[in-house]
Amino acid sequence: MGRGIYELREGDVSLASVAARHRDVAQLIARTVAAGAYEPGPAEVRTIRVGGKRRVVFALGLVDLLVHRVVSDALETAIEPTLSPRLLSYRSGIPWWRGAQDLAAWVREHEGRRDRNGRLQGGLYVLRRDIRSYTDTIPVDDASAVWEMVGRALSPAAPIAPWAWSVVRSVVRPAVLGPRGRPLNRDRGAPTGQPVSCVLFNLYLRELDHELAAVNDGFYARYSDDIAFAHVDHRVAQQAAAAMDAVVARLGLTLNAEKGRDFYLTRAGHASDRWPGANGAQHVPLLGLRVGADGTVGLEPVKAREVVRDSRRRASAAAAASTDRDEAADLACAMVRRALDPGDMQAAARAAPLLRHVVTDRRQLAELDHRIAREVAGVLVGDRSVRAFRTMPPARLRGRHGLPSLVEARNGRRRRRADTGSGAGDRA
Repeated sequence: MGRGIYELREGDVSLASVAARHRDVAQLIARTVAAGAYEPGPAEVRTIRVGGKRRVVFALGLVDLLVHRVVSDALETAIEPTLSPRLLSYRSGIPWWRGAQDLAAWVREHEGRRDRNGRLQGGLYVLRRDIRSYTDTIPVDDASAVWEMVGRALSPAAPIAPWAWSVVRSVVRPAVLGPRGRPLNRDRGAPTGQPVSCVLFNLYLRELDHELAAVNDGFYARYSDDIAFAHVDHRVAQQAAAAMDAVVARLGLTLNAEKGRDFYLTRAGHASDRWPGANGAQHVPLLGLRVGADGTVGLEPVKAREVVRDSRRRASAAAAASTDRDEAADLACAMVRRALDPGDMQAAARAAPLLRHVVTDRRQLAELDHRIAREVAGVLVGDRSVRAFRTMPPARLRGRHGLPSLVEARNGRRRRRADTGSGAGDRA
């Protein structure tokens, strides 16, 4: 946290002093809240940039921040047993990329299935849906379904005490400072930037999670506003699409038509005769990854290009430190090796852990190996075309200078898993 623990304060009280006397502070706040004397202040709405996108976040005073954390933790604990195992967002022990791995496993299980006469059946139907502006459009007005969801979660058998319910409402729907400094209540939107927002993202679509996860022989996964469903039968997939429309509309939300896609997944990418509206595809995107019709997981093309560009930048910077070509090659390959090492978190490219532990598409890994080697050779030779390999071939870069191979690293991991008897999940 650094200096923030001293800079975050309310009046003359800093977070550091609260931490030093946390028991006394907790008891004081608890007595104030229980007595009905707690008056939350309005949140300040700020706009920040995250990953190149503008995000609106709610900033709170120190005491309000502590109250929000307590209520959020209580609500998260209450709803956790009621959530579908197919909900993958903001849950302890569940990485964000689990959805792609699970879909790939489902594809491997169903791809190549045969009918009663032993003939291969068709492809797989995969639906992708996204809630439009989910963060900012969850209804929180008095008529919203969120209040019954929250109330039942925190107290299934009896109504919550009025003083406690007032605090809960102020956390779910905090007042915000208006243009003239007056507190205003918003009718839509979770308080982003505060812990309860992620809890609400999981809770509000819980009905949809359970309905689609229960479909026989289907696949379902949701990560916040990102939804995936798959089935072997186009009629079941169409019914699932209708269910999504109905539930989302009933909850006062809207699907993002620009991001919604219906795929017919086959190795050849053929279109479906039974559902012409489903686009023939060899891969389907999911949370920055892609799942192939062969049941492999790969990076989406934009992320793969980022890996190549990052390797070129690092190799170029390292090679510039020496005028001797062999020494420059050693430096460039060492820098790329470090960038692709998932254990070196300070220097690793963002995709490095995915390439080592998640990506199983060896065709893509081999292509990345070729492209990275070509970029490194181009930096050393001064020619970014394939002609650079005449002077600095891949075998030399790997054998003499230590340029890593993503395929070899992945295959080595597979062999280690097989040696320990834990390789069943890494068949692809």
